[in-house]
Amino acid sequence: MGVDLFFVLSGFLIGTQVLKPLARGETFSFADFYWRRAFRTLPAYWAVLLIYLLWPNLREAPGMEPWWKFFTFTMNLSIDYLRNTAFSPARSLCVDEHFYGLFRLLSAVLRP
Repeated sequence: MGVDLFFVLSGFLIGTQVLKPLARGETFSFADFYWRRAFRTLPAYWAVLLIYLLWPNLREAPGMEPWWKFFTFTMNLSIDYLRNTAFSPARSLCVDEHFYGLFRLLSAVLRP
């Protein structure tokens, strides 16, 4: 329930931050928005992924999805929770990345 609540609050806060200026007819730089977002979350994500790939004995569980699923933010679409639980919390970041991609498209379509 905590993850679901996080997604709702995150979506609301980000949606408000982006849609208010657009509703007022102001410009909004999605490039700046995504750039700031990437520097806030992705360095830690890439660091943990690199550590887990280079030193598997440091993982919290032995099995892990292939690296390319983490790199493309698609591990949440077909994760095997019975065998590959290492770094499974990354699924929430994958969902976030899907949201940001779709949100950009939706805001462009819904723009007044």
